[in-house]
Amino acid sequence: MLKLDASIVPGVSAAGLRLGDPVQQIQSLAVVPRRRLDQSLEHIELGPVAVWIRDGLIDQIGVAAGYRGVIAGTDVGIGSTLRQVSTALGDVFENDEDGLCVDGMPGICLETTLWADAPGRETVAHNLDAKIIEIYVFRPS
Repeated sequence: MLKLDASIVPGVSAAGLRLGDPVQQIQSLAVVPRRRLDQSLEHIELGPVAVWIRDGLIDQIGVAAGYRGVIAGTDVGIGSTLRQVSTALGDVFENDEDGLCVDGMPGICLETTLWADAPGRETVAHNLDAKIIEIYVFRPS
């Protein structure tokens, strides 16, 4: 069963699901539609939880509005601001794929509300009040 209050552990787990677990764990929850993204990758939506399956194993977990769990050891979760993330976890930076990451915390990526679009103001430092709308857990490379 999905646990919408479960801690989010970067690079390990969210919603009571663990990276690397077999897809059968999800299939036992209910009959859920799966969308094939390519030869080895599938996507499953489970309300506020999204799961990507690669070669039959949980490859990535995403959580969004309605998820109540927080990043392990903090009070940071959906609805928190980048300012709160920076205070509780460390500096936030944009990676090469425009994902928001936390310095020293591999295996987690954040998506926020829209940022200011004024030239020169599209940096994390200028958008600390942006709120987290999605959190992704994945195995760091």
